[in-house]
Amino acid sequence: MTMKLIVSGCWDGIEQISIDRYPFVLGRDRETDRALPLAFVSRQHCRFTEENGNVLIQDLESYNGTFVNGRRVSMPTQLHHGDELSLGPLSFRVEVLRPSCEIATKTDISPSEETYRTEDQDANGTQTGRINQGKEAGIG
Repeated sequence: MTMKLIVSGCWDGIEQISIDRYPFVLGRDRETDRALPLAFVSRQHCRFTEENGNVLIQDLESYNGTFVNGRRVSMPTQLHHGDELSLGPLSFRVEVLRPSCEIATKTDISPSEETYRTEDQDANGTQTGRINQGKEAGIG
């Protein structure tokens, strides 16, 4: 699963952070997975982990704290698409990118048209399904 952190506001040299491997540590130290050279960011500020298809964030006892939607994180906390993540005054909008699985399967065949069920995931990762017929389904 890939996650993007989109910076809110104007921070020189920081626009977006892509996370596609876990665990992933943010901090001021150059040895972290993504260094943020800002005085208010602790050397090892927070860690992202993946558990059962969900991304969790954990504060690593940082001085200025890690916040999700304005609430200070004190234990591993699940992140959701659209959450606001803050490290001190630095804020990000969270984008959780789940792989899209579109599978078209025949459910009914008639001489004039064919009907297909398309399975997909919405932006929150919820499985959705819809029935398309003939050319609407991109078939025929």
